[in-house]
Amino acid sequence: MNFFFQKILFTILFILAITITLSAQETEIENILEGDEEYSDVSNLLELLSELENNPLDLNIASAKQLSLLPWISDILAQNIVRHRKRFGKFSSIEELKKFSQLDPETIPVLSKYLTVSSQK
Repeated sequence: MNFFFQKILFTILFILAITITLSAQETEIENILEGDEEYSDVSNLLELLSELENNPLDLNIASAKQLSLLPWISDILAQNIVRHRKRFGKFSSIEELKKFSQLDPETIPVLSKYLTVSSQK
């Protein structure tokens, strides 16, 4: 009886853990979308991110408007990136985005899925 009870308890805890994980992921997506009418539909955001994953934006060519399509890049940050590029020249890697205080360094690996840096000088 004790072993049977342990199996049931383990199964309940496992299901609870999966439910909490899925709920946390859903909350994270909702937080990204919160207050942004352009991404009011999750499927539109996922479609955009899928397209950008297949055809990343070139950090050395993209306009501020294009950069701000990414939910992690605000309009102001996008303008600062373009301004920096005009003032100091092309980026040599996505890691250079660490220079921008508005951008959390932990976000850069996420952005690397949707951005590229052209090697043309």
